[in-house]
Amino acid sequence: MKRSFYFISIALIVVLFLLSAIATKKTYAQSSAIKITDVVPATAQTGVIFQTSLTVNYSAGRMILAGDEQGTGRMFVDDNLYIDITRPDGTTLNYTHFLDFNYSPVDLTNYFQVGTNKVNVRIENTGSQGEASPYWLVNVPDAAANLPFQITDAIPTLPFKTAGSYFGKYFYVDYNGTGRLILSSAADGRGLMQVDDTLYVQITKPDGISNVYAHFKGTFSAADLTVYFATGRNLVHLWLENTDTNGGSSAFWLTDLQSSAVTLPFEVTSLIPAVPTQGDFLGRYFYVNYSGNNSLWLAADNTSQGDVSINGTLYLQVIGPDGYQRTYTHFGGTFAPVDVSNYF
Repeated sequence: MKRSFYFISIALIVVLFLLSAIATKKTYAQSSAIKITDVVPATAQTGVIFQTSLTVNYSAGRMILAGDEQGTGRMFVDDNLYIDITRPDGTTLNYTHFLDFNYSPVDLTNYFQVGTNKVNVRIENTGSQGEASPYWLVNVPDAAANLPFQITDAIPTLPFKTAGSYFGKYFYVDYNGTGRLILSSAADGRGLMQVDDTLYVQITKPDGISNVYAHFKGTFSAADLTVYFATGRNLVHLWLENTDTNGGSSAFWLTDLQSSAVTLPFEVTSLIPAVPTQGDFLGRYFYVNYSGNNSLWLAADNTSQGDVSINGTLYLQVIGPDGYQRTYTHFGGTFAPVDVSNYF
């Protein structure tokens, strides 16, 4: 008996009408987090309003400039931030960030070399008032995250002074080339996500090639990011941006969906109450083994007899063993069980 392996995603979408300058000098062995400064209070003083020197012994991992010791917090500077890094070979690289009231963590790894790096940081005020957020230098180890991995808790809707990016996180993922890598708001890979205004996920593959997944404002179901990864260790950078004065999001998880097939009959979802807003309201991925010798029915019960009802639109996407995608679609209403065998 011939059996083939199919990967399935199902999604439902409802459609409705409807300070004086400070100078310090410190030496650090590489640690998980180095505080550069606390909040720099607003001041009318012009010129340098904060300055410090650090000696950082770098060995491995990513060096992230962030607004907190977790390496995820937003930053702001009024007016300019300058970081000069003198490396073990004597070369000096300069990182500069100009007036910005809202930006997410920055990867400075390429500014460092293995060994002793001398870091000089200064903040300057060139206008009527100068100030800055806390700044940290955070080392993200090059060990891979354990999946499922929680990238962030839900971020409550917050007002921001300007548009910009308000959260960012870097981490590594080892991918063995099997299974699916699912982005959702829950560890099981099924939770609905929400973002105000834009989610970006950049995956840098082991060969150095990067690709970016983006999703704009709204609520949306789990997303399969597998094609963005390659076998080996991948660097993931997720960040969130607001295009107006508000920003917030759901939690985000990355889950490894193993390629073991479900046992049929299989309940894709239980009854879903009415949803009052437009957008996705369910998304799920799973595998099915199909022999080609029987019918596969989409129904509301495990007897293949129950009528299906949907207020919105049902999409059933089937990716065959050959990689070819077929999608069954049904718009709102009640309908009899459907034989979807031809999609497998």
